[in-house]
Amino acid sequence: MRETDKYYKKEVFECKECGKQWDVPGAAELCWKKDRLMEILEEVENHKALYLQNVIEDIERMVEEGKYDYDND
Repeated sequence: MRETDKYYKKEVFECKECGKQWDVPGAAELCWKKDRLMEILEEVENHKALYLQNVIEDIERMVEEGKYDYDND
């Protein structure tokens, strides 16, 4: 067995929001987006004029209207 068969160099990508490490950059980016979204949703939930349920309903309405359809880009 060669020495190089025992191990390999692996590049790691770290989420700047929470510090979790990922094997691929896309996973680190999704982690960052999730953490950022949760942070924003917490701000919305704690705001006296906004409610999380309203945000959810707005997103659902936009999806139903086809705003996020791939065909409409």
